[in-house]
Amino acid sequence: MRLNEILNNLPPDVYEMMLKLRKGASASLDTKKLTNILSYLNGWSIEKTTAMKHSAGGWIVKDLPGSDFHKSWHNTGDGRIYFSTDFPLGDNPAYDEKSQKNINKLKNAYTELLNLSKQPMRKIAINDLKIEEVLNSKYENLKELVVSFELFVKVNVILITSSDDQTFEVFGDYKNGAIGENGRAVTYQDFYNWAVENTDFMDQILLVLNMDAFEKKHNPKDHYIPPPTSSNETKIVFELLKNMTENIRQEQEANLIKKWSDSINLLKQAIDSGDKDKADRIAKGSFILNRVYYRRENKIADNWKETVNKFAKDMVEEMQNTFVYKNTRKLSPILTAKGNMLKPEILNLSTRNGDITGTLRFNFADGSSFLVDQSVVQSWAPKAKKNFYRFPTTFHDVKLPNGIKMNFPSEERMNEVFAKTK
Repeated sequence: MRLNEILNNLPPDVYEMMLKLRKGASASLDTKKLTNILSYLNGWSIEKTTAMKHSAGGWIVKDLPGSDFHKSWHNTGDGRIYFSTDFPLGDNPAYDEKSQKNINKLKNAYTELLNLSKQPMRKIAINDLKIEEVLNSKYENLKELVVSFELFVKVNVILITSSDDQTFEVFGDYKNGAIGENGRAVTYQDFYNWAVENTDFMDQILLVLNMDAFEKKHNPKDHYIPPPTSSNETKIVFELLKNMTENIRQEQEANLIKKWSDSINLLKQAIDSGDKDKADRIAKGSFILNRVYYRRENKIADNWKETVNKFAKDMVEEMQNTFVYKNTRKLSPILTAKGNMLKPEILNLSTRNGDITGTLRFNFADGSSFLVDQSVVQSWAPKAKKNFYRFPTTFHDVKLPNGIKMNFPSEERMNEVFAKTK
């Protein structure tokens, strides 16, 4: 079946699920949905089977001999079960009778488990059974008698095979506590992460959808680097913005520290005057004041300067990374479509109050040109108690190749009119 026929005949639910997977949303993936999706991918298969898997205990452990001695803090999530009882190192009449009863009871449980491990069992298996005395890790005057073993349980498994014959097992059984190598059940989200990383799963989905890969949201803590396939214009504007922000980094940090320090001094004055209501009003409007002001004690943290310096450094890093990313992404399609760009100019650059504002001029070989004002501005949402940034971008003095000024230079018109006018 040809690609356009596959796309046209794709059931709505499969199409919607593929779109979700393209964006990384795998939480709603299940056996039925994945089976439907794989039927449209070449070389992929899915089947139901059973297997013996390690168990962290679950409810099934309650039916095993010795389970009333179960010590949860001994479990490591590796499929080994521990039953234990403690007893004193030396003679202790208060402990002797009770301890001896528990020791005998646990030894009897060990014998039962040993017999059980030798019998053919359909749904569980007991391997590597041990009994040993160890020092109590918490109390120096106690020892422990510990019975431990590997517990395996039979579970239903969804076996998924990729187009290059790699296999992945999805399984999980809350009642019986089946676990994988990571100490928990293996889910469809685990499969999705594995498949995207190691197989052609996403490539085939994109082929069926006839779409490009979904661009993930940029992490503001990461430096942005344009893809190698980016146009020459994209690379030029990226380098311009990156160098522009790097050159003002120290100045921006200093202005941000001064702005916050001035706010803290105003808050100090309100506190010193005994006007707590005023102090509360001042603190509500600032991200950093909410970090250093202890409302209940009506005081400012002693280490407020260290806090201010740290957050200034971190915030400038985020602001600059996102400024470069967002403005490169906004300008790139305009500059790439237009082509023949001459060397851009920085007309104005400011870090007042710790924000970034700049004006750039772009000229082109056909005589067209425009100015763009770009900013990154901090904002504070009092109700959400959350700091966020705004990135306003406006275009000005836009001239077309014939020298005519273009009216209403919105971002849409810059893409649809300016970039396409030759």
